[in-house]
This record gives sequence, structure tokens and C-alpha cells, in this order.
Amino acid sequence: MSRSGYSDDLEPWDLIRWRGAVNSAIKGKRGRALLQKMADALDALRKGATCPECNRGWKGVVQEDANSTGFEIVQTSGPDAPEWLPKMRRSS
Repeated sequence: MSRSGYSDDLEPWDLIRWRGAVNSAIKGKRGRALLQKMADALDALRKGATCPECNRGWKGVVQEDANSTGFEIVQTSGPDAPEWLPKMRRSS
């Protein structure tokens, strides 16, 4: 079972009720606000930013297809990170 309470071994009516609860939550005022914040965050990640302390630029690369969405943060400018930090792929 996942943290959302969804699992594959639900009875049909349990699954229908769960889907209904999700739909109700998304259609509500707080659900719509959450979806808007998620869309804004995705836009900000795609634009990228530059760290004022180390002068490294980065952006989020989102790859979407019909079945899934992939996400990766890439370095766009500035010096390479120190060895004790994980290496980031470079992109322009």
C-alpha cells in the first residue's frame, strides 16, 4: 500500500469511492489552488535560476510522453560543482 492509501487489492466499490474522493478534492477550492501552485512550480523549474552564492545556473528538464513524466535538474552555467557534491549533467 502506498502513502496515499491506494493499492491494487481494493474491492471495486472501494476503488470507486477513492476515485470519487480524489475528484472531489481536485474540484474544490484548495485542490485547484494546489494544482495551480504545481503548474507554477513546473514553469519556474523550466525557466531555471542562478545561485547568487556560487554563480551556478540550473534548470529543470521535464520529459513527458503519453504514459509517464521524467524530470532532471541540469547545470546550465557556472563552475563545476565540488567533488563532494553529486555531478550534474550540463545543458545549455
